[in-house]
Amino acid sequence: MYNSDFGNGGRSNFGGDRGPRQMFPVEPAVQCAHVDENGVQCDVMITELPFELRRDENGEPLKPVFCRDHLTRPGSTDRATSGGSSNFGDRQMFPVEPAVQCAHVDENGAKCDVMISELPFELRRDESGQPLKPVYCRNHVPRRDDSFRGGNGGGFRPRY
Repeated sequence: MYNSDFGNGGRSNFGGDRGPRQMFPVEPAVQCAHVDENGVQCDVMITELPFELRRDENGEPLKPVFCRDHLTRPGSTDRATSGGSSNFGDRQMFPVEPAVQCAHVDENGAKCDVMISELPFELRRDESGQPLKPVYCRNHVPRRDDSFRGGNGGGFRPRY
């Protein structure tokens, strides 16, 4: 069963506390779509979801449905502990050769010492071999914040 008693229903607290997330019954229940590396399907039967399940004319779900343990989080290989709730699958990682240093510089002018050897996108470089745009390690990737929602600029996540 897809359980909703995980604090805020698996949602971030973006926009304030809106209370528990509404759950919709799944009738008839559907089996989790996760299949492991040995071809064995997860045996969890899903009886409720935080959205209304859409089905085709044969009654099959239009999209794969996964139990909480098998939700894939963007940018994560640890399915059960990372944030988010989308099903993007495992992201392909591209090697960065030669490795590049994280572009983050703190308020004292010290550079982050993390060397980046793979990215979830192909790094574009100029003719001298330097990245066309700054590249940040996981700890320093700019995140969206309140200024992104109509504030005074900043707070964006760069697109590469």
